[in-house]
Amino acid sequence: MPIKLSKNLPYEKILLVVGDRIGDTIFSIPAVHLLKNSLPEIKFDAMVFSKAAEQVLMHNPDIHNVHVSNKAAVNYKITQQYPLTINLIYELEREKKFFKIPTNNYLSIGKQDLTKHRALQIWEFVRDLLETPLQESSQQYMLYPQEQDRQSLLAKLHDLSVTSNDILIGIQLGCHRVAQRGWKIWNAQRHRHKKVWGIENYIALANALRELVPNSKLILTGAKSESFLAKMFKKQVPWATDLIGKTSVHELAILMDLVKVYITHDTGSLHIACARQTPLVTLFANTATPVAFTGPFPIKPHYCVINKENMSDITVKEVLDAVMKKLSPGYGSN
Repeated sequence: MPIKLSKNLPYEKILLVVGDRIGDTIFSIPAVHLLKNSLPEIKFDAMVFSKAAEQVLMHNPDIHNVHVSNKAAVNYKITQQYPLTINLIYELEREKKFFKIPTNNYLSIGKQDLTKHRALQIWEFVRDLLETPLQESSQQYMLYPQEQDRQSLLAKLHDLSVTSNDILIGIQLGCHRVAQRGWKIWNAQRHRHKKVWGIENYIALANALRELVPNSKLILTGAKSESFLAKMFKKQVPWATDLIGKTSVHELAILMDLVKVYITHDTGSLHIACARQTPLVTLFANTATPVAFTGPFPIKPHYCVINKENMSDITVKEVLDAVMKKLSPGYGSN
């Protein structure tokens, strides 16, 4: 008989296994919020496997404590300290890289449906575990940047000569897979991946945007291991501002409040932008990632998704038109 989570459950604390990537961690936030609101007397701790994932949960009032380790043996010992562990990321059971199933009470989301958004499936899994779930609970992602994050980000922009007169446009040139092989300097194709629009397209887009919006300022974002992308891009677009590898998760969240539109693929920064409800132009390919599974969530009118069979099917004009409509809603109406 599966455990039902109720206010009568004799547990003071429960461990939630969240994941190692920014996106996976963000997907869990609405479900964690539902748990804490339904069972306010229980302390919910989180287990994550990277510093980036830890940053996502910093200052989150629904989380009491965050464990950070990428060693399966250490994580197993941690799970043994809890009367119940709930795993929100099915892949961990399959990969066994960071995680070993505990011998104490254990609940897992199981294999997920690629035709339904991952965040919604996690939320529904948790809702079904609850004996008396809340009738209404927000499914919006929430991050909690602090004033020091805002001041730090503003100082960095100032040092890079970004002014209040600039129209800021954010661009993510890479993705998690590109970042993983960023250090492989001998790999001439390390900047290419089926999830990523070609850098030559971004260069053409940047030139077109500069003609149409002379005071636009392109802000490049990404992980430190993607810094080689900035070097490639700035050889052709020297006026771009490089913040790749220079922001924390919460500083990036503040940046999302400042940009007029953010252009990205399926990667962690997309979901940070969704948490801040930033106007989006996001690019997906059916051969890479199902947009229904990891696309923008919850859907908002100011999110534009360009989804083709392959990234190479997406044209510069399509992206340019989508960006310009965010900057100037009447663009192209004549």
